[in-house]
Order: sequence, then structure tokens, then C-alpha cells
Amino acid sequence: MVDQTGQDKYSGSNNSIRNLKINFALPNNVIHAGDTSTISLPDSFTFSSATRFNVYASDNTTLVARAVIDPVSRTLVLTYTDYPETHSNVTGSLQAAIKINTQKITHEQTIPLSIHVGQNVVRVGDYHYTGFIGDSPTERFAKWGWRASDETNNKILHYNLRVNATGAVLKNVHVTDQLQSAGMSYVKTSFHIFHGHWTYNPATSYWEMNDRREVTDKTVSYTNNDQGFDIDLGSLNTDGYLIRYDVDLNHVPVNNELFKNYAATWHNDHQLYQDGQNGYIWQSASGQANGYNYTLVVKKTDETSTPLKGASFQITRDRSGQIIDTVTTNDQGEATVTGLLMDDYTISETKAPAGYDFIDPVHVHADQFDNTAKTAVLTVQDKTLTTQLDVDKTWDDHDNQDGIRPDHVSVQLYANDQPSGSPVTLNAANNWHHAFVNLPVMKNGKRITYTVKEVNVPEGYTPSMSMSQARCDCGYTITNTHTPEVTRIQGVKT
Repeated sequence: MVDQTGQDKYSGSNNSIRNLKINFALPNNVIHAGDTSTISLPDSFTFSSATRFNVYASDNTTLVARAVIDPVSRTLVLTYTDYPETHSNVTGSLQAAIKINTQKITHEQTIPLSIHVGQNVVRVGDYHYTGFIGDSPTERFAKWGWRASDETNNKILHYNLRVNATGAVLKNVHVTDQLQSAGMSYVKTSFHIFHGHWTYNPATSYWEMNDRREVTDKTVSYTNNDQGFDIDLGSLNTDGYLIRYDVDLNHVPVNNELFKNYAATWHNDHQLYQDGQNGYIWQSASGQANGYNYTLVVKKTDETSTPLKGASFQITRDRSGQIIDTVTTNDQGEATVTGLLMDDYTISETKAPAGYDFIDPVHVHADQFDNTAKTAVLTVQDKTLTTQLDVDKTWDDHDNQDGIRPDHVSVQLYANDQPSGSPVTLNAANNWHHAFVNLPVMKNGKRITYTVKEVNVPEGYTPSMSMSQARCDCGYTITNTHTPEVTRIQGVKT
């Protein structure tokens, strides 16, 4: 028996949900398609909700059995496919949420827990029931959520707001609410607002509104792109309200998934009277354990497998679209995300290290977490940002009037005033042009400045250089200038 974090837990109150983990092995050549196995709880416990789920083989595709949980009969029934007929040494695991049956157990005690599997009895252990926890008799405002035990729609949460239980005199009362987890939306047709007076029943330890009546003159005003609401209740004079509504989830939750919801009561021109944070942990059943105990390690390297520091990644859960975290790689090029469900995620680079290009989004699938360490390791490689520098050679010598223009020149590339590579030759065959390509943009986190210089300027020419954008974003034109000699002819008229 474990709690939602996967830790052994053999104690709790009436509000505690525990997960019963069951490992099973099927006998060879005995089980056939349509055969069943029934797991029964003692009457001191019950399953937390009615649930149907499939048990798959390790490929997560091949169906081994269908499971049905009935809280009324306290049974989990597996109906097998033909998989056990065609495979040997079939093993597997189940997990189901259970709780104390408060109709049977009414006070603190230690309860022996054994389950029945067919005719066999399997000892689980002793569970210490710490007793019943009810409503606080001094409560001013409360919020709670639940999932009905016979729920057929497995994407609905129900919520109650109890306003002014202790009957204070309040003016200008507003109730606000805010959904705080991804994938939640209000079912706008589900709202019901009841007015009356709260009384505390010591026998049950619950607040009750015996004179309640539904009111229709209170309007729900939605806020924050329909992720919140505000209800104006006016002034209260010892009376109170009960507000009920449902929330729809845009995905089928996995076991132990947490949904957060915040509510508050305000009075006297937006003075906070009381607020409350509700965290509902979805409890169901499955053929595989899930919980907030998985880890993703992102390793960032360059093209030579050297670790890269300073890369930032956004982790998004595919099922709900929720942005889980944004992490940045350390000196070892690693970034770690903990507390993940075993699910599919998309990793998007939001900041690349200086001098490197962004990678395309990459995906981590649920089965990559399915190992002893409960960790998925993803190595991503960045490519160095590069640029291109073009150089062109032009001549200003009256079309080589004096016949001294050479048939080629040499040009040296410089990076931060240091020679880079060997000189290149420019001539008529390459149209006096060369492109230096795949030049790194950065070095040691700083941008590299590239320049060019002509080697051994021809005698009689004067070089000049200008920036050019004719061919690329960055380039130079080197112009060699020569002024031809002028021959003076003189004569005498006779």
C-alpha cells in the first residue's frame, strides 16, 4: 500500500486515499480467452471509484486483459484475452485507489488488511486508521472537490464552495475562483447557487444547510479568459451560500495527477476575508504505476560532444499542453526536471548558447521512463552558427593601359586580426571573387570580427577596401588603383 508519491503508507484518516499495488503472475497453459480473476477487498475498505481500464503487454499495444472496478461489491475483475494462451510466464502489475469504508469503521483502530484473489487470501499488512476528520466548527470559508464513485465521465471534477459557515455579518461579499492546472475548464451549465443558514452538526462533524433554496439572481462573471470567475453575493447577515459547479478536463488523467484550484471570499471593497487552495489528486486504477516521481535529464553538447552550458529548454506535457518547467544547462551541459508523470513530453529549446543554432523540438515518450531509475536521459546536439564572407577584386587602371596588371592576386582572411587559413587566389577564371564559407560566428562567447587583406600588392598599385553587400550580408571589395603615365609630346612650328 503506497501514497501518491509511491512511498509505503499504512496509515491515514477517512480523507486518505491509498494505492494498492498488486504484482501478479499467470500460470502457463491454464488461462484462456474469457477467463476471469476477481480481487476482493474486505468490508473495512472500498475502492475509491468505479473504473474500467485495460492491461497491456510491455509493447503498450497488445491487450492482455480488461479490468472493471466496482466499489459497491469491492471487487476488481480481470477478463483475459487470448494473450495468456499464446505466451508463457506472463507477469504484470495493477494499481488501484482504495480508502477506508467509514460505514463499517467508525473510530481509530488498527485493521488487518488481506485481499481475496479467487479462493486465495493474500496478506497485505496492518493499516492504522487514525480516525474521522470532519469540518472545522470555526470555519469561515471552505472549498473541496471530488470525483463521484460511480462516475461514467472520467474527465469531470465536482466542486463545492461553502461561504460564511459561522454566520458573520459581512458587506459587499464577492467569491472568486481560479483554475490553476492546465487542461481545466468550467462547465458553465453546471453552476448552482444555494442560499440559507449553516449549522454545525456535532454528531456528524459536518456543516449542514437545512433551509437552503436555489437562487437565480446571482450572476457568474467569468474572468481571466474563462479560467476564473467572480460572483457578487451582496451583503450577508448571518446567512451563507453553497456554490456548486463542475470542471471538465481536456484529457483523461493518469493516476495521482494533481489538479489545483484556488478560491477566496472578499468583503468591504475587496478586503480578503478567507481564501483556500484545493489540490485534488486524481485517483483511479491502471495496469501500470504512475506518480510524481520520474526524472528527465537533458544533456546538451556541440558537434564534438563537448558539453554546452547556458542552453534553456521548455518542457511541455503533450497530453494537457501544460508547460511543466523551463530549465538551463549547467557547466556539465545538463539540466534536470523532477516530479514528472510517466507521460509524453516535448522539449523545445528557448535559448541557445552563444554561437550555436536552435534545435528543432524533440519528444520524450512515456516508455523512455520505464526503467529501474525512473529516469529518461535525452542528449541533444547543437550546431555551431556560421557565416559567410565574400571578397571581390576590382581594378581602376584605365583597363590595364600600362600593361602592368598581374594575372592574379592573393588575399588573406583574418579573424580578430589573426590570419585564418591560407591565402586564396583571385583571378579572371574565378571572376576575381572568393567566398569564405562556414565561418564560426562566435569564439569563447564573443563574436568574431572577420577582415581580409591583399598579400603583396602589385607594384604601381594602391589598394583601397570597401564593404560590399552585393553577394551576402558581409563582404569586402578590394580596389587596386593605378594612374597610367602621361607622355608629353612637344613640337616647334616653323
